[in-house]
Amino acid sequence: MRVALLCLLLASCSRGTPPGPAALVFEQDVVDVGRVSAGEESLLVLRWRRVGAGPLRVLAVESDCGCALASGPAGLQPAGAQGEVLVRLRGRTRPGPFRHRVTLYTDQPAPRDAVRVLLRGWIEAPASVSPPVLDLGPRSPGARLRREAELRLASTSPAGLAPEALTARLVGLEGSVRVLPPVRLDLPGRLLRVALRTPDTAGRFDARVLVEHAGEVLVTLRIRGVVEAGPTPRRSAHPGRVRPR
Repeated sequence: MRVALLCLLLASCSRGTPPGPAALVFEQDVVDVGRVSAGEESLLVLRWRRVGAGPLRVLAVESDCGCALASGPAGLQPAGAQGEVLVRLRGRTRPGPFRHRVTLYTDQPAPRDAVRVLLRGWIEAPASVSPPVLDLGPRSPGARLRREAELRLASTSPAGLAPEALTARLVGLEGSVRVLPPVRLDLPGRLLRVALRTPDTAGRFDARVLVEHAGEVLVTLRIRGVVEAGPTPRRSAHPGRVRPR
């Protein structure tokens, strides 16, 4: 009797733990893409494997944004199968952080019916200016001014972006802009030298310097200020008398 019971225990142990239900598992739940240049396109590979027992069928692969196009194999996936989801990521033109979800749908009951991966990163503008805004303050009508700003190229800028091919133009004010090499050769980027003339009429003004490469605007420098109407009155020490400033 003891021998029979011992054999029964050994047989049950030899079978091992029964496999769980069929499911798909991604290698990573969160993928840090890092910094991506605005407007650039990159290809990501998300690898998955099938675990568990029983039939499993992939129904669809989708993403929550049109800037992340996902594609992968559909249909019946045998036990132990491995596969890939290709994601074509297109950087937005607006810099800043991004978060996209890629979902692989199966015919399994919830919560195994959808497997998700989070893609996160940062869209970096190909160029920036420092300072981003030139505030000229109050000025007289028709004043001629010269100002400078530093144009910086991002580390993720496209390989075809040649600093010597950059151009700039002034919009909203009379004047001109020159793109010059930096004062020191060890400094990256370029120097923007703006020569402008304030409007002849009083009021606020707002202009833009558009920095372009191959016909596309990379970055914008804003210029703002106020044109004064004329001398403003100032209070006199004697009551009832006002003298001009």
